[in-house]
Amino acid sequence: MPAERNPRLARIGGALLDLRRRRAPITLARPGAAALSKLDRETVRRIARLARIRVEENEFEPLAGELSKILGFVEQLSQVDTAAVEPLAAINGLTLPWREDRVADGGKADDVLANAPARAQGYYAVPKVVE
Repeated sequence: MPAERNPRLARIGGALLDLRRRRAPITLARPGAAALSKLDRETVRRIARLARIRVEENEFEPLAGELSKILGFVEQLSQVDTAAVEPLAAINGLTLPWREDRVADGGKADDVLANAPARAQGYYAVPKVVE
């Protein structure tokens, strides 16, 4: 089942990206190898534990294959030369209108406090937390 339809795979993918950011050791194939990056059962088990999801014993191998395909695709993306690509904030070229930057107190304290469960002297009143 593809990641977009499998929420468990999406959570595992997030944990996998977290591992990659931390530079945690992941068993991968050598660059240029014909096969995609291959994760072993123990790495998938660790990723599942980090994602806090239960994976049945018979699901580790198929999940390792799916995650390996994802890693292979990410490795392909990292090889794309983007040096000549301009960074962009929006694909349509439109910019948002700017407003004048000025300091104001808002002047709406009564409106803001109207929804407060309790108030005292113009402020939110909250229960005491520290004694």
